[in-house]
Amino acid sequence: MRIGWNGGGNHTSLDAIRAEARRAADDGFAEVRVRGRLAIDAAPCPLLVAAAASTGRPAPRIVAGVPVCVTDDVAAAHALAAAKLGAYGALPAYRAMLAREGVTHPGDLLVAGSEAKVRNTLAEYAAAGTMDLRAGPLSASPGETERTRALLASLACAGGIS
Repeated sequence: MRIGWNGGGNHTSLDAIRAEARRAADDGFAEVRVRGRLAIDAAPCPLLVAAAASTGRPAPRIVAGVPVCVTDDVAAAHALAAAKLGAYGALPAYRAMLAREGVTHPGDLLVAGSEAKVRNTLAEYAAAGTMDLRAGPLSASPGETERTRALLASLACAGGIS
C-alpha cells in the first residue's frame, strides 16, 4: 500500500503522527511525504525506516515538497509565496505542520535566495533525511523561473544533493 503523508492529516501532536506512522508501517508503505525541514527531522521518518527494517520491508522514500525561487529579491519572493500559498494556512493539517516548523504562514517555507543559498538550504533537507525532493518553482518573473529551473536541473543532473 502506498502512503502519502503531508505532515499529519488533522493531527495536532507529534505523538499522534507517530502512532499513525506505526499503523502505516504495520500495513506496509512505499513513500512518506513531508513539508519543511523540521517536519523531516521531528516527524516519524526514522521511526518509519526502523519499522520497515523490523518487518523486512524496504525503507520508505522520504519525499519533501518544497517551493523554490532563485532570486535577488527575497522579500518579493516571500510576498508572492504568501499570496499564492496563503489558502493552505487555513487547513488544519498545514497549520499543525507550520506550528511544528515554527512559522506562521505557508509562504514561510519558500526556499529563496541566490543559487548558493538555495543549494545550501536544499542540502539541509538532504541532511535531515530527505531522499527525494519535489521542488516547485515559485517565481515572480520569467528570469527567476529560468534561474530556478536551471539550478534544479543542474542538481538533478549531478545526481541530487547529499
